[in-house]
Amino acid sequence: MSVLEERLMEGVGPDRHEEAREVLALGRISWRLRDNDNLLLARVESQLLRAIHAAAGRLERADRLEPHAGVNENAAAPLIEALRQPSAGVVKLPATEEGEKTMPAAAHEETPRQLVGQPAAPGMQTGRVRRIRTPKDLGQFQAGEVLACDAIQPIMTHLVPLAAAVVERRGGMLIHGAIIARELGLPCVN
Repeated sequence: MSVLEERLMEGVGPDRHEEAREVLALGRISWRLRDNDNLLLARVESQLLRAIHAAAGRLERADRLEPHAGVNENAAAPLIEALRQPSAGVVKLPATEEGEKTMPAAAHEETPRQLVGQPAAPGMQTGRVRRIRTPKDLGQFQAGEVLACDAIQPIMTHLVPLAAAVVERRGGMLIHGAIIARELGLPCVN
């Protein structure tokens, strides 16, 4: 037990030691997820949306769903039920409310080289992609290229203002590169 843990246990008293241990465990888990929580949730959400789109496509091809029906994340339960009961007939999806986004079919068709990520800074940009794997790659980066890396490290910070956009393999809205990209007005995807 560290000195800080001992001080915490002394501060809360013997009656609350178990509660203090639970809070510490939760804090340690939260700390490990601090940069990856948005990424993990985005992966779950993207898979849900992909599955909803695939289900809607199967039901459309079977003439059990109107083409271009208002498919969104609220359609998951009726689509699942319809796939489980193939003889149930035409599927009735919940009505979409005004202003609610639906999923256009083209937006979720994927090609083998398409990347899916979490938006971390708004905007759109095109450019040659320069992947930075090691410090040796830093010297090859050219102004106007899209900076792609595992995560922006402090030794890479000087490259970000030169980039057209930033793509980081890991992280969330609070990771260093996303914050810098927002400050500079650069598009960023994690």
